[in-house]
Amino acid sequence: MALTEDPERLSRLATDPATSPELLDQLADSALPFVREAVALNSHVTPATLLAMALNAIDGEPQLRVARAIARNPTAPEEALLKLGDALREDQISGQRRELHGHQELALLIVEHVHAPVGAAARLLAWLPTGVRTQCARAARRPEVLTLLAADRSARVREALGKRTQAE
Repeated sequence: MALTEDPERLSRLATDPATSPELLDQLADSALPFVREAVALNSHVTPATLLAMALNAIDGEPQLRVARAIARNPTAPEEALLKLGDALREDQISGQRRELHGHQELALLIVEHVHAPVGAAARLLAWLPTGVRTQCARAARRPEVLTLLAADRSARVREALGKRTQAE
């Protein structure tokens, strides 16, 4: 199939769970960010394709949307999440400015992921504001990340983790 077809068809293929992993791999190279985003969210995309899609620099909104889609995929491998985490800079996620929200959401998705790379999670948690770290405490799944959160500098984060542990 030639991937120069109309964007609507490419989008349908990228979102269709019946699309083969091989075709998803081809669609992952699309010039259209919304197609790459849909590929990253597809349940049949391979971990290898997600790793190849992980960006080394997350500067614009289209790249950020693809990066968040990769981090939302439960099959995203630790290596892909590490690449995404390494691409984030402290100035992109620390603080309360509204324009940081998308990057903070990516950091949150990485830290919460079942395959969260522990070293990157520790670095991101050190940079994230207390409110976002509190969200992490409510949703993180990797035991090593939960250990990091249990030792957080903020009582609010530790309290959120404690409440979660009691509820479980």
